[in-house]
Amino acid sequence: MTGRQPPMTPIKDPPPHGWDEALNMGIPEVDRQHKALYSQVASLCDRTQQDRVGDTLLFLQNYVVEHFGTEEKLHEETGYPHADAHLKVHAEFIQTFLKMKQEYESDTEQNGLLILMKLTKALMDWLYQHVMGMDREFAGYWHARAQNPPYADPETDD
Repeated sequence: MTGRQPPMTPIKDPPPHGWDEALNMGIPEVDRQHKALYSQVASLCDRTQQDRVGDTLLFLQNYVVEHFGTEEKLHEETGYPHADAHLKVHAEFIQTFLKMKQEYESDTEQNGLLILMKLTKALMDWLYQHVMGMDREFAGYWHARAQNPPYADPETDD
Protein backbone atom coordinates (compact mmCIF):
# COMPACT_ATOMS: atom_id res chain seq x y z
CA MET A 1 0.00 0.00 0.00
CA THR A 2 1.44 3.37 -0.98
CA GLY A 3 -0.47 5.37 1.62
CA ARG A 4 -2.37 7.22 -1.12
CA GLN A 5 -6.09 7.64 -0.87
CA PRO A 6 -7.98 5.49 -3.34
CA PRO A 7 -9.38 7.65 -6.13
CA MET A 8 -13.03 8.52 -5.73
CA THR A 9 -15.39 7.33 -8.44
CA PRO A 10 -15.16 10.02 -11.10
CA ILE A 11 -18.26 11.79 -12.30
CA LYS A 12 -18.80 11.33 -16.04
CA ASP A 13 -19.50 15.01 -16.72
CA PRO A 14 -18.93 18.17 -14.76
CA PRO A 15 -21.78 18.97 -12.41
CA PRO A 16 -24.27 21.11 -14.38
CA HIS A 17 -24.65 23.75 -11.68
CA GLY A 18 -21.18 23.80 -10.24
CA TRP A 19 -20.06 22.20 -7.03
CA ASP A 20 -20.58 18.57 -6.17
CA GLU A 21 -19.36 17.07 -2.89
CA ALA A 22 -17.53 14.37 -4.88
CA LEU A 23 -15.08 17.14 -5.82
CA ASN A 24 -13.87 17.57 -2.22
CA MET A 25 -10.16 16.97 -1.83
CA GLY A 26 -10.17 16.82 1.97
CA ILE A 27 -7.88 19.86 2.14
CA PRO A 28 -10.18 22.47 3.73
CA GLU A 29 -8.62 25.63 2.27
CA VAL A 30 -8.43 24.15 -1.24
CA ASP A 31 -11.99 22.80 -1.03
CA ARG A 32 -13.28 26.21 0.10
CA GLN A 33 -11.52 27.89 -2.80
CA HIS A 34 -12.76 25.32 -5.32
CA LYS A 35 -16.34 25.89 -4.12
CA ALA A 36 -15.93 29.65 -4.53
CA LEU A 37 -14.54 29.21 -8.04
CA TYR A 38 -17.40 26.92 -9.06
CA SER A 39 -19.95 29.33 -7.64
CA GLN A 40 -18.51 32.30 -9.50
CA VAL A 41 -18.19 30.41 -12.80
CA ALA A 42 -21.79 29.17 -12.49
CA SER A 43 -22.97 32.74 -11.96
CA LEU A 44 -21.58 33.83 -15.34
CA CYS A 45 -24.61 32.50 -17.22
CA ASP A 46 -27.14 33.34 -14.52
CA ARG A 47 -29.43 35.80 -16.28
CA THR A 48 -30.12 37.56 -12.98
CA GLN A 49 -26.41 38.34 -12.67
CA GLN A 50 -25.75 39.61 -16.22
CA ASP A 51 -25.03 43.15 -15.04
CA ARG A 52 -22.21 41.77 -12.88
CA VAL A 53 -20.35 39.72 -15.53
CA GLY A 54 -17.41 42.15 -15.67
CA ASP A 55 -17.06 42.05 -11.88
CA THR A 56 -17.29 38.25 -11.89
CA LEU A 57 -14.62 37.91 -14.59
CA LEU A 58 -12.30 40.24 -12.67
CA PHE A 59 -12.97 38.29 -9.47
CA LEU A 60 -12.17 35.03 -11.27
CA GLN A 61 -8.99 36.48 -12.75
CA ASN A 62 -7.75 37.51 -9.31
CA TYR A 63 -9.08 34.53 -7.38
CA VAL A 64 -7.59 31.98 -9.77
CA VAL A 65 -4.17 33.50 -9.15
CA GLU A 66 -4.80 33.40 -5.37
CA HIS A 67 -6.05 29.81 -5.51
CA PHE A 68 -3.18 28.61 -7.67
CA GLY A 69 -0.83 30.33 -5.23
CA THR A 70 -2.39 28.35 -2.37
CA GLU A 71 -1.93 25.07 -4.23
CA GLU A 72 1.61 25.92 -5.26
CA LYS A 73 2.50 26.82 -1.65
CA LEU A 74 1.18 23.44 -0.52
CA HIS A 75 3.23 21.76 -3.26
CA GLU A 76 6.36 23.49 -2.00
CA GLU A 77 5.64 22.75 1.67
CA THR A 78 5.18 19.05 0.98
CA GLY A 79 7.91 18.63 -1.62
CA TYR A 80 5.34 17.50 -4.19
CA PRO A 81 7.33 15.79 -6.99
CA HIS A 82 4.91 16.85 -9.76
CA ALA A 83 4.79 20.52 -8.77
CA ASP A 84 6.48 21.76 -11.96
CA ALA A 85 3.94 20.05 -14.22
CA HIS A 86 1.09 21.34 -12.07
CA LEU A 87 2.53 24.88 -12.20
CA LYS A 88 2.77 24.67 -15.98
CA VAL A 89 -0.89 23.67 -16.26
CA HIS A 90 -1.87 26.56 -13.99
CA ALA A 91 0.08 29.03 -16.16
CA GLU A 92 -1.53 27.65 -19.34
CA PHE A 93 -4.97 27.97 -17.80
CA ILE A 94 -4.37 31.60 -16.83
CA GLN A 95 -3.36 32.40 -20.42
CA THR A 96 -6.42 30.62 -21.82
CA PHE A 97 -8.71 32.37 -19.37
CA LEU A 98 -7.24 35.78 -20.16
CA LYS A 99 -7.65 35.16 -23.89
CA MET A 100 -11.31 34.17 -23.47
CA LYS A 101 -11.95 37.10 -21.13
CA GLN A 102 -10.45 39.44 -23.72
CA GLU A 103 -12.64 37.89 -26.42
CA TYR A 104 -15.72 38.61 -24.30
CA GLU A 105 -14.65 42.15 -23.44
CA SER A 106 -13.79 43.07 -27.02
CA ASP A 107 -16.96 41.62 -28.55
CA THR A 108 -18.20 44.10 -31.14
CA GLU A 109 -20.77 41.86 -32.78
CA GLN A 110 -23.06 41.54 -29.76
CA ASN A 111 -22.25 37.86 -29.32
CA GLY A 112 -21.61 38.37 -25.62
CA LEU A 113 -24.02 35.75 -24.34
CA LEU A 114 -22.72 33.13 -26.77
CA ILE A 115 -19.11 33.93 -25.82
CA LEU A 116 -20.08 33.87 -22.15
CA MET A 117 -21.71 30.45 -22.51
CA LYS A 118 -18.61 29.15 -24.28
CA LEU A 119 -16.38 30.66 -21.58
CA THR A 120 -18.51 29.20 -18.78
CA LYS A 121 -18.49 25.73 -20.32
CA ALA A 122 -14.74 25.87 -20.91
CA LEU A 123 -14.11 27.02 -17.33
CA MET A 124 -16.41 24.37 -15.81
CA ASP A 125 -14.91 21.62 -17.95
CA TRP A 126 -11.34 22.67 -17.20
CA LEU A 127 -11.95 23.14 -13.49
CA TYR A 128 -13.67 19.76 -13.22
CA GLN A 129 -10.94 17.93 -15.15
CA HIS A 130 -8.21 19.66 -13.18
CA VAL A 131 -9.81 19.01 -9.78
CA MET A 132 -10.60 15.39 -10.58
CA GLY A 133 -7.17 14.81 -12.14
CA MET A 134 -4.13 16.78 -11.01
CA ASP A 135 -5.65 18.17 -7.82
CA ARG A 136 -6.95 14.75 -6.80
CA GLU A 137 -3.49 13.30 -7.39
CA PHE A 138 -1.93 16.01 -5.24
CA ALA A 139 -4.57 15.48 -2.51
CA GLY A 140 -3.57 11.82 -2.30
CA TYR A 141 0.05 12.88 -1.90
CA TRP A 142 -0.88 15.56 0.65
CA HIS A 143 -2.90 13.10 2.75
CA ALA A 144 -0.10 10.54 2.65
CA ARG A 145 2.36 13.20 3.82
CA ALA A 146 0.00 14.26 6.61
CA GLN A 147 -0.14 10.66 7.83
CA ASN A 148 3.62 10.17 7.46
CA PRO A 149 5.28 13.56 7.87
CA PRO A 150 8.87 13.64 6.61
CA TYR A 151 10.10 15.05 9.89
CA ALA A 152 8.82 12.09 11.96
CA ASP A 153 11.69 10.01 13.25
CA PRO A 154 10.42 6.48 13.97
CA GLU A 155 13.52 5.84 16.09
CA THR A 156 12.61 8.56 18.60
CA ASP A 157 8.82 8.75 18.35
CA ASP A 158 7.04 6.91 21.16
